[in-house]
Amino acid sequence: MSVPFKLTTDGFETQWQTNYLAPFFLVKTLLPLLESTAAASTSKSRVRVVNVSSAAALLTAPKALDLEHPNLEHVTRPMSGWKRYGHSKMATLIHARALHDRYHSAGISTYSVQPGIVATNLQAADPSLFGSFIRHTVRWGIMPGTISVADGARTTLFCATSPKAENYSGGLFVPYGKLDKRPDKWYLDEELVGRLWTESERMVREAGF
Repeated sequence: MSVPFKLTTDGFETQWQTNYLAPFFLVKTLLPLLESTAAASTSKSRVRVVNVSSAAALLTAPKALDLEHPNLEHVTRPMSGWKRYGHSKMATLIHARALHDRYHSAGISTYSVQPGIVATNLQAADPSLFGSFIRHTVRWGIMPGTISVADGARTTLFCATSPKAENYSGGLFVPYGKLDKRPDKWYLDEELVGRLWTESERMVREAGF
């Protein structure tokens, strides 16, 4: 989370590839299996994909998804690491909607999750003063709203297993199992949702995958 700028050997900013592009490619690779499993199931929501996003998608990301420059090389300090992290998590949110639009009719339900402020060491690699503040307040349990790892898993488990989530494929859920309407401004932009999918396919293809 909010690591210093670095490119992977595939030419992508570390957080963009780790948080978004690699999961996109994994799900795309598994789609034939997901579709065949859904076709063989009698439950309309037997097959589910849950994307773990972050509040940073709404709080620290740029105002718009930048598919022309997904590495955000032009973003400078302060908060550059957080902006790139939020950008990758914004893509994660919109990907869940794109997957819903394309495959919900085939029996695949898709959700995105904002798990909460979870007491982990995820902030350990952020060298900034803000990162140090977040790291220590979360570790000491004084950050308002900090929850345990077990509680942090609850919303993901809700989306993966609960019958109550069946009718909300494509949506964002926040602790604990509550639907969040804030990403609707992106979800309703059909051109953006579709373009994320096609540009992501192009990125992984040109990277040799």
